[in-house]
Amino acid sequence: MKLLDNIKIALASILLLLSCKGEDRTHEYLALTQHNNWVYEVMTENYLWADTLQMPDERKFFGDPSTFLKNLTSKVKEDKWSYLTVDTIVSDPFERGNFNHNESYGMDFMLVTDPTGQTTKQYARVVSVFIGSAAKTAGLKRGDYIVSFNGYKLSSSNVTKLKNGGELQLKVCHLAEDVENNTFYWSDTVDHVLPASVKKVYDMVPNNISYVKMDDTVVGYYCITNMSGDGVSSFSDICPISQYARQMKNAGAKELVLDLRLCNQGDMETAQWLASTIVKPELRNGIFAKTIRNKAKSSLNADYSFLTDVESLGLDRVFILTSGYTQGAAEWLIHSLQAVMGTDNVITIGTKTAGQNVMTDTFRQDNYFITFHPIVAYVADANGDYDYASGIEPTYAINEFEYLYLGEYGEPSEILFHTALEVMQAQ
Repeated sequence: MKLLDNIKIALASILLLLSCKGEDRTHEYLALTQHNNWVYEVMTENYLWADTLQMPDERKFFGDPSTFLKNLTSKVKEDKWSYLTVDTIVSDPFERGNFNHNESYGMDFMLVTDPTGQTTKQYARVVSVFIGSAAKTAGLKRGDYIVSFNGYKLSSSNVTKLKNGGELQLKVCHLAEDVENNTFYWSDTVDHVLPASVKKVYDMVPNNISYVKMDDTVVGYYCITNMSGDGVSSFSDICPISQYARQMKNAGAKELVLDLRLCNQGDMETAQWLASTIVKPELRNGIFAKTIRNKAKSSLNADYSFLTDVESLGLDRVFILTSGYTQGAAEWLIHSLQAVMGTDNVITIGTKTAGQNVMTDTFRQDNYFITFHPIVAYVADANGDYDYASGIEPTYAINEFEYLYLGEYGEPSEILFHTALEVMQAQ
């Protein structure tokens, strides 16, 4: 609280100077700075690295809240995750690539140079298409290449036009391979009408649950894009996780491929729930994960035990698909399962994860129309280890975008799922 007392003294000095000029403008000053005073107070009490904060220049209290927060955390190299939102500004803290939840055509894409090597043209390669979206209505699929919209060739300067907006006329190409000459060529060009963007798009993939029979073994596939209570679980027998575990048992599935490559948000309770359905019953007597807060808030440190009253798949191992978008609760799950099941039995396939080894908390101040999410704790495994801030390296490193054929999520031919099946069979 010493820092907070110091800043109050500094602010009081400014107020005194203002009043000495013959006009008491205290109310004006407080109105302009009270929102950032609140942010600062929350930080000094709850921020994981509160002891690193320095008293800001009093002039910074007049700035917008987002800039003020950046100034506070600028010297904390570990902080990539604290953020705040202002009600009057449309923002999406979980925006992924070129996909925006708030208003979107409902696809993610990446800008690439002509993969045939014949020109210097640029294309938008579609890498995700979500249910209920304009892109899904238009018939776009993973692996499509958009070469133009409304007659305009794509470039780095206009590709963001594919994020949201009105109806677009697209020309879409499909890539094929000349195996004999080891070259690529465009097999066709198709016209698509992309309807106007949708106000809210949920990042659900069309095929998030599927089963494959490999020899005599049934393999379950489960794709989770949002590991939070309002996204996948209401913590009851009818929640999707419990339903899927029950389905897997009924199908006789003995292996699980958990697709977390698009999972970039979630909470501890859902990760705890999911982990408890995966591990064997005899492993559910211990700790799943721990949270470690700053010294002043150490009384809030918590141990999260495995849940013993949820459906158990009793798996010996689990295959998890990852990407640079995999963060937060998805990483807590992977890191903590590896400590309990062993790294040999938690097999990750894809690319390195984002490295969110911390938890944020939500603070709301309706008077200022601000919702604030500062980092408040490390998320450690049962052994107290939280050394994964640089990301979790995959057991089998594969960049899916280096391949000609992507395939739809949940299909055995999709490159990451296919790799998981190959590894499974080889072992």
